[in-house]
Amino acid sequence: MNANRFPRYPSIELYRSPSTSLRLCIQIQRMPLAQLLEQYVSLGIFVLAAGLSVLSFLAWRRERDRRMWIVTLGYAMFAVYGLIVFLEYPLLPYFPYATLELLEHGSALLILGGLLAFFVALTRD
Repeated sequence: MNANRFPRYPSIELYRSPSTSLRLCIQIQRMPLAQLLEQYVSLGIFVLAAGLSVLSFLAWRRERDRRMWIVTLGYAMFAVYGLIVFLEYPLLPYFPYATLELLEHGSALLILGGLLAFFVALTRD
């Protein structure tokens, strides 16, 4: 693998030890600062949006207000976006790079959907 072409990422590999038994080896490789920042921020987006989605869902169950259901869906869209961006680098060994990049950039539509959901919730009577 050419280090200049593909980013470094944590990988999990199976290897044979001298005793011929299979062992799981986790190789942690260095990630550039920009990738680490992207990973931590997207994990934060996922955790925060998932938590707010759960709280909104509980409020919807208590009040049965349709606006709270729409807000719940909006937060869920943000959470899915954060999860997709967070899983991009760990999934590189299993999926082609172009596919993951397309999924990551296409998931920005979830942000648009979440913003539209909040707009609908605010303008609905």
